[in-house]
Amino acid sequence: MAIAYGDAMGATLEELVDARIDDFVVPSWRSKKSREEWAKLVLPLRDTLVSADPEDLQDNIATVISTNAFYGMHWFYVYKANLSATAAVPPSIKSLPKDLLLGFNPEGLYIFTWQRQLLACFPYADIYRWGGSPSQFSMIMADPSNVESFEFTVVTGQAPDMAAIILDHIRAIMTAHEEADPEKL
Repeated sequence: MAIAYGDAMGATLEELVDARIDDFVVPSWRSKKSREEWAKLVLPLRDTLVSADPEDLQDNIATVISTNAFYGMHWFYVYKANLSATAAVPPSIKSLPKDLLLGFNPEGLYIFTWQRQLLACFPYADIYRWGGSPSQFSMIMADPSNVESFEFTVVTGQAPDMAAIILDHIRAIMTAHEEADPEKL
């Protein structure tokens, strides 16, 4: 709010409330307090915030946010495709709900419910192959509890985006390893 409004940021409780201070609160936290309560928390910090360098404020926000496990996550709402009855699919995958939220970050694939409850995760080293069609995306992945791999297919119209994100993250991992020790590659 201090970055957006600067000195024009409300200077009283009423002005902060009228400026919809809760629009600047993380969506999952907004309902935890009323606008008035958020304003009461921010008001004592107002003068310090508006006098701070906006770049410093942005750096502080980025530093705090980057520690969150969801930072840099690319999200995809998908539907689990019907699994073959004979396929070697681990029980943890078979038991997933139909509606899924897939998240890709520099660590790998995270599978969530649509309410962002973590169900499973797979590092990129466990994803052997991936690809899609206009309506589906498939990944051949290692089963951590077994020596066999399995195919995990979801229904989505964003298969090219998912493939590109996996490839981008794997390229970044390879570049980082190469820069760290070019002799090992």
